[in-house]
Amino acid sequence: MPTIPSSQLYAASILVVVSTLLIALPSAHALELQVPNPSLKPAGKGKPGLSAVPAKWKVMEGKKESCARWTCKSSQGNELTHTAIAKGVTLSCSVPVPVLTDKEKSVNGDWGGVLSVDTLGAIGSGAGSWRLAVLLPGEKSPVVTMTAQDSRKANPDAPLVKREWHELSPEVMKKLEGKTVELRLTSLGEAPVVISHVSFSRLHSNPHRK
Repeated sequence: MPTIPSSQLYAASILVVVSTLLIALPSAHALELQVPNPSLKPAGKGKPGLSAVPAKWKVMEGKKESCARWTCKSSQGNELTHTAIAKGVTLSCSVPVPVLTDKEKSVNGDWGGVLSVDTLGAIGSGAGSWRLAVLLPGEKSPVVTMTAQDSRKANPDAPLVKREWHELSPEVMKKLEGKTVELRLTSLGEAPVVISHVSFSRLHSNPHRK
């Protein structure tokens, strides 16, 4: 996996906590929601730079030709493929948010959430920026929106992850519970931005072992 620079370690720490909880704690404390194809790997095979839409995502706005295959090497030497998204393109996918189980309900405290997006930089000149929105079924206005910019130039030989995250309040998570929500990822910047991971987690407000 590409390296996270030290300047982003603090921003990434909440996701490290979530990942640790998912491994070390019972399901009553944390749940990674099922974002389809979270690494935005394009469908099929092809050369870097060719038009390609990430599998299990669909183009809501813009032209599908404005999505391109982008390839890099991991620190272990493995080939990783993601999608570079040009300005004006909106990709969409559906994510089910399960109702709380009896075990989860038995834990004292509230349930919030964490959204995160990893980028590897922009293609060409200019900065890449993006917006991630969460919408309830049939709604036009998002319940949650997060935006960020990545002015670095994407480097396929030495990819560095920039992670942005956004906390969802327990009140917001209650609105989403039991529904299949829509994630909309939009590229806003002058340069195409490379997205390497999208994550959505439900997390207890005060996780602990019993």
